[in-house]
Amino acid sequence: MIVYTCEPYEDYVVTFVSENVLSQLGYEPREFIEDPRFWPNHIHPEEVTCVLTRVCRLFEKGHYAHEYRFLHRNGTYRWVHDEMRLARDDTGRPSEIIGYLVDITEQKRMEETLLKTERLASVGEMSAMIGDDLRNPLTGISGAAYYLKKKLAPSLYRESIDMLDLIERAIEYASKIMNDLLEYSREIRLELAETDPRSITEQALALSRFGGTCEYRT
Repeated sequence: MIVYTCEPYEDYVVTFVSENVLSQLGYEPREFIEDPRFWPNHIHPEEVTCVLTRVCRLFEKGHYAHEYRFLHRNGTYRWVHDEMRLARDDTGRPSEIIGYLVDITEQKRMEETLLKTERLASVGEMSAMIGDDLRNPLTGISGAAYYLKKKLAPSLYRESIDMLDLIERAIEYASKIMNDLLEYSREIRLELAETDPRSITEQALALSRFGGTCEYRT
């Protein structure tokens, strides 16, 4: 956690930064203090306008928290949680802004991974629904093509028979795609079975034989 203080104005001039900012973000505390624009100049370009616009709510509510990307000295952007409070003097006038920064990059990565997992789960569910919905019409088309081919073959031109063959091949291909989707969406269940280290080793050695025999001695 990086602790900091600022002047109680909307230019947010930093007056103090804790020493651990060096280990967290790679900067010396004095860099924040000596350059009044150091903080906003290191916010991600896509977020700086939004951050500077919304942080003004601090003066309305006395407390504000937000998340944004901040440029690390190594050139990468780190996600930080920034929380600040507005301190007031005895007369109620703003006297100082006190806040802290927490690096939440790993948390953001985990959230992104979880979101991707949830999306994949949704894709699996949708695949199962699509597979079930397409199975009946594909069966009907396949049956109709088979019927036409068997009943009308003697009276059909070669081109017509070729077209029916093409329909059947297309149906087979579509069925394969549908079965792949259903297989992908099916829940994976592990089955436990008794085994022993010797049999596992022998199977591994058998699979690793290339261009000759492999002797196995006990």
